[in-house]
Amino acid sequence: MENHHIQQALESQSDTIVHLVSGEFYRGICQKNDSSTFKILTDANETITIPYWTVKRTVSQK
Repeated sequence: MENHHIQQALESQSDTIVHLVSGEFYRGICQKNDSSTFKILTDANETITIPYWTVKRTVSQK
């Protein structure tokens, strides 16, 4: 996982697609949680907590 991309998503709080190593995709606003996880606020008003190590790639939506 490219740590640089997730850090950009956390700092800008832009709409981001996160692809996990398990094959799942989540779309939403990334927010810092703690040193090993972050949160995604989805369009469906859900909050999902994700460990950093599970992220395969991220794509920012502009």
